[in-house]
Amino acid sequence: MEKARIPYKTSRDYPRLKQLLDKGYEIVCFSLKSKECALAKKQTFCDGQNFDYNFGCFHIFDHDLEEATFEQLCELYDVEFIEPDK
Repeated sequence: MEKARIPYKTSRDYPRLKQLLDKGYEIVCFSLKSKECALAKKQTFCDGQNFDYNFGCFHIFDHDLEEATFEQLCELYDVEFIEPDK
């Protein structure tokens, strides 16, 4: 017997992903490079100034964004995310 699957659509719309994370959403993401999935979220550290985007298996820190864009770093890790309902 075949298991029922929950239908979902993945996206590589990284500007939208960043926007969702910046608004405080937690988004299911897949890093195809590391073959892992995680609940991605933005975290702010105790000083209130520094932050990172936590993808479980990797992080994008605020200082990383001085050298590459959020979109470039998502491409590097080959990220796809489950598109939330509009």
